[in-house]
Amino acid sequence: MDQEAQDAKLIIHLSEAFKKDEVWQLAAAEAFSKATNLERVLIRDSTEAKQLKLVDVLIRKTSAAGLGAGSTAGAGGSTFVPEPQRAAAGPGVSVLTAVAVGKSPSEFGAYSKWHQFAFAPTSAERDAAMPSSSKAAFFGFRPRASPPAVVPPQLVSPAYTHILDAVAAPAAPPASWGPAETQLYGTVRRLLALGSDLHPSEKELHMGFLKWHSEDLLVGQLTLGSSTSTLSTAPDGILTSRCPTGGESFAVVLLKCKSDVGAGEPLVQALRHYQIYYGDGTRWAERATYRCDPMPALVLLLEGPRLSIHAAWTIYQNRVGYAPLTPSYYLANEAVSDNSNVWKLMAVLSAYKKAVPMKHQ
Repeated sequence: MDQEAQDAKLIIHLSEAFKKDEVWQLAAAEAFSKATNLERVLIRDSTEAKQLKLVDVLIRKTSAAGLGAGSTAGAGGSTFVPEPQRAAAGPGVSVLTAVAVGKSPSEFGAYSKWHQFAFAPTSAERDAAMPSSSKAAFFGFRPRASPPAVVPPQLVSPAYTHILDAVAAPAAPPASWGPAETQLYGTVRRLLALGSDLHPSEKELHMGFLKWHSEDLLVGQLTLGSSTSTLSTAPDGILTSRCPTGGESFAVVLLKCKSDVGAGEPLVQALRHYQIYYGDGTRWAERATYRCDPMPALVLLLEGPRLSIHAAWTIYQNRVGYAPLTPSYYLANEAVSDNSNVWKLMAVLSAYKKAVPMKHQ
């Protein structure tokens, strides 16, 4: 039996065993057509329940292509569009509902019980098919966890790979120097100057970073509001892109800024901002364009003199996956003679610019 026949036989078997419809079958067929031989072997050698999970991950991987309007949804590609419905109770399906968080980002980040909405990938929960997932709204990437927390960011969007590769590479000066490298070197030096300054208020640091992002880094203007958020629930900066066909708006970059002693958990607050931008799951439920895209975004955390970049994406309705893409870089070392931090920031910021789409709203 040839490879395509084996794939078709497996898809038909899984669709009958788990009552999958024709849309799922076609999405699975497209995913298998782009799968590697190693992925096929991994799926075929797994148990039946594991096969279904791996095929769903493969479908998600196939439909993910980039950030914002540059992704599969914006390009009009063929994707798997699941119907917004509440699944019957059963192993591994309790994440297919929205979560009633009901808190603003500032309240939520300072709320001592926010952990009740975070998925805890303990061995007991893995063995019991994630009994706590019905309340979990935030799934941090863990390689040994159960789906969906096991999905790495580079499978959600290849755009994340630019940053991960830059972080993994040794800190070294550019192989060649031209106008672009000279400009980026100055950009990094000005970022270190900003981080080294003693700002009298969080607002001054915030405004300085917004100006640096738009005028020095030349990525785009991080705005303070959005069409779906009031200023009280808007992030400290947001960059969006709009789908050229349907006009849907996607969050590309979200900024959360804190002083050295800022209150609350900035990553948690940023993820809550991400949820609210998409209507706390309502956009996903109402528009097929949002359902066929994981809506990947980049989260910038500026915590006093420390900067880090994280990934955030939608799993289902307002269930959010997230993962760190970089460590937290210390910026208050402008006068240090060791340039390794400068070389690393040049590589990471260059990768960040590649990951952000060229066109913004």
